[in-house]
Amino acid sequence: MALLPDRTEPLFLTRLEHNEHKFIERCDGDTDGVVINLRFDSPPKHGRLKRAAIEKRLPFLVDIETWRLPFLTGPEDEEFLGDIETPIGNATPLPLRPESLKDSAVLAGLVRAAAQVQVGALYTFAPYFLVASLDDPWLEINLLALAEMRRIAPRQPLAAWLYVDFEAMSKGLVPHLAERYRRELPLGSVIVLTVSDIRAGERTPEEIATYLRAIDSLRVSGLHVIADRASEISVAAIAGGAAGCMLGNRIYRTAPASPIWDNPFNPAIKLRYFDGEGVRKVDRETAKARGKRGKLGCRHAPQDCGAINADKRHNILVRLHASHEMRDALRRAERLGGVGLQRLWGEASLKQLREFAQALALAEARSQEA
Repeated sequence: MALLPDRTEPLFLTRLEHNEHKFIERCDGDTDGVVINLRFDSPPKHGRLKRAAIEKRLPFLVDIETWRLPFLTGPEDEEFLGDIETPIGNATPLPLRPESLKDSAVLAGLVRAAAQVQVGALYTFAPYFLVASLDDPWLEINLLALAEMRRIAPRQPLAAWLYVDFEAMSKGLVPHLAERYRRELPLGSVIVLTVSDIRAGERTPEEIATYLRAIDSLRVSGLHVIADRASEISVAAIAGGAAGCMLGNRIYRTAPASPIWDNPFNPAIKLRYFDGEGVRKVDRETAKARGKRGKLGCRHAPQDCGAINADKRHNILVRLHASHEMRDALRRAERLGGVGLQRLWGEASLKQLREFAQALALAEARSQEA
């Protein structure tokens, strides 16, 4: 499926998990690009994802995930072995503290390692860390790392990654950060916005509106925003002005405030059928029943979508389906815009869609007030 007219950058990038090179090999119009977590693709154990993307000529980003490093207790931290074994992990003094990176030589080593692992990617990100307030010492490190990346790799396509605590976002932190990041980035630069724990089914329209307002504040500052792991809220984000989104099919549909698993359910999240029209995940038994009634909305296989009947050996079908359905939903949102989706969702039978419409209206009202 071709991109929408006038679009030159990917609208939707699928976040990959361990060993999902098969997704790259089999995808055909299912996504605009992929996001590769560095710890999933670092030799000697891994290394196939980036190679597969290059061979397929599929646009890709590398999530260097440096926000995880402060949680490591030391170089022998077995819980975070994947992080330690990356080139960035090897270049990091552990345990990592903000004070360590104020040493210009230490920071330069970390930034140089980050630049090297992202060669060939759509954008190059400086090391980034979770920000919880304007006084958070990691904010200063984020900005210093951006400036250092511009110095070390001036010819690479620089972009910024802003990872914000949900509570801080809810209190209006992002609009204050927009100006700070704009000073370090040229007009028109890309910035990825990650907000921890922004799960669609658990957030009120007011909270979702605050998230949409955060995107708008970055956009008004002259930055192109990619919404990261905002689950189904990603569709509203595109209508609200985001230039693109990144989303996984299972675990990586939302972002955590900590990389430490505190819920045994997290690693066992099941793949579910994605309903693009309803912008929701559906249990596959429910999808099968809808298919028998002729009410299955998969445009790519309207009569019989293979993702419904896929077993564990063929879960790749579920991932491919979820990706192209999400991309179709995002394209519709981009085409209709915030006002169009408010009309479409305002009287929808699904409560979640009505709440999305309410959030879009609230965000628009706040933007006009500002």
